[in-house]
Amino acid sequence: MPLLLPFRAYRYHTDINLSAVIMPLENAPQVINRFEHQHSSSHLMYPDEGGKSLSAMKWWQKALNEKVVIRDEKAALYIYEQSTPDSSGQGRSLQRGVIGMISMEDDKQLLLHEEVILEQLEQRVRLLDTTGIQSSPTHGFYTLETTLLEELMEEALHVHCIVSHEFQGTTYRIGKITDPKKIALFQEVLGAVPAYLADGHHRYRSSQVLYHRDKSASYHLIYLTNITHNDMSILPTHRLLKNVRDFSLDRMISALQPYFHCEVCASPEEVVKQLKGRYGFGLIHRNYALSLTLKAGLSKHIPWVMDESVKDIATTVLHYYLIEKVFGISGQAQVQSRLIAYQNDLIDCLDELNAFKTDYILLNNGVTAEELMNATKKGERMLPKSTCFVPKMVSGHIFGDIRSL
Repeated sequence: MPLLLPFRAYRYHTDINLSAVIMPLENAPQVINRFEHQHSSSHLMYPDEGGKSLSAMKWWQKALNEKVVIRDEKAALYIYEQSTPDSSGQGRSLQRGVIGMISMEDDKQLLLHEEVILEQLEQRVRLLDTTGIQSSPTHGFYTLETTLLEELMEEALHVHCIVSHEFQGTTYRIGKITDPKKIALFQEVLGAVPAYLADGHHRYRSSQVLYHRDKSASYHLIYLTNITHNDMSILPTHRLLKNVRDFSLDRMISALQPYFHCEVCASPEEVVKQLKGRYGFGLIHRNYALSLTLKAGLSKHIPWVMDESVKDIATTVLHYYLIEKVFGISGQAQVQSRLIAYQNDLIDCLDELNAFKTDYILLNNGVTAEELMNATKKGERMLPKSTCFVPKMVSGHIFGDIRSL
């Protein structure tokens, strides 16, 4: 793992009502239109005015001038915790980790698992270059049985807690560690284990691209959690297709049968209930819904040039047999295709379908942590948007300067 560096974070002044200015905006830029608080960090993450990068810079300078955002005087590692009611309502789901900077000179030790979409990458590079600020750390994870670091995190949250608030049922706490000996212990322990990038491939790659253009942009903000001692899950990311061939039910089944066992379902909800097994998929059109299971052995016959560890992943199977073979979008064209969109929430998928904003929903069961680690250890990359890690860190609590610690 790259050396984790303490830094002087920018953060909202303690007199500001954090619950009013911080929102879980990752993957939901449309929220901006419904959120008009002048100090919302969405203006920095997803600027919605003309000249987006300059608009974000204008907001940032205003926040600094008015002391809405202040910078800590002493460098620290920051401990971030979010606690949310679990699905049973009887307990709470906990995620806790450490935020620090890593040097882009040492970036090869961070293991990535997904390719990126170039159009989105260039937008992020421009925004990062103009503002010089990261408002949302990338999320990396590691595996470690010892609870030594967790004990130091717990101590920091109790003794040096700088933020504590509740928003929509989730409690957020931020502490900091400034003791050089404790910082050195974090660096020593984390330096001995590999780190896998979970969430934020576009953010991380934008730092890489910018660093190669401008060596002064040498730092990247990262949030690291121990998957062994945290409640973290990987949700599937479904595919939405638009402006593709419109199949009748009979023709669709005929196109699918060489590759899948098909079953017509009465509703999208029934498709979800039957979405079982590693290679179980769903295909939903406005006029029909199908449950699909890949025929035995076909995952071994994907001709794309990639390691078997990636060919075996459900999203690869979906892209080859459904998107390329059935809908005719070649693998080479898929990564940058505007015919394909990505969505995690089934309700949002159905809303898009019913509003005629998409034509087909392709459901899958997603990727496991074991599949991800197996592929990345071999230096392989999965297709874009193969994973969705939850819970997601809420952006805007901690801001990092990419050009200085």
